Amino acid sequence: MKNLLLITMIGMTFSAQAGAFKCQDNNGRTVYQETPCESASLKAVGTVKAPDISPEEERVRMMGVEQKYKTDFSSAMEARKNKEKTEKENKDAAYQRSLEERKAAATERQAEAAERDARASEVRNTIKR
Repeated sequence: MKNLLLITMIGMTFSAQAGAFKCQDNNGRTVYQETPCESASLKAVGTVKAPDISPEEERVRMMGVEQKYKTDFSSAMEARKNKEKTEKENKDAAYQRSLEERKAAATERQAEAAERDARASEVRNTIKR
């Protein structure tokens, strides 16, 4: 998304001027400027010509780029919300399964305890006779 915005900004800059000069500094980084590369630290790499479209056509084109960016962003946000919702639903379902498993285990332990109590009671009754 950042690259799209950067490209859009560069496109707007170049459409506003007749052309630009592409220079390279001593570190190999590319620099675009309105004046020729006359500095000792810059060497000329080439020129960039502005597109041959009217300002109105450029405005319409930029509106399309902006709309596409908004649509892409909206789609990404919707996908993120859906993912978060699904993750929450999965987490809730796992928690519910865990509760059910613990309830079943507790019920089983209670039944075992009741069975032990019944046997102990039988033993006590047998001893009392």
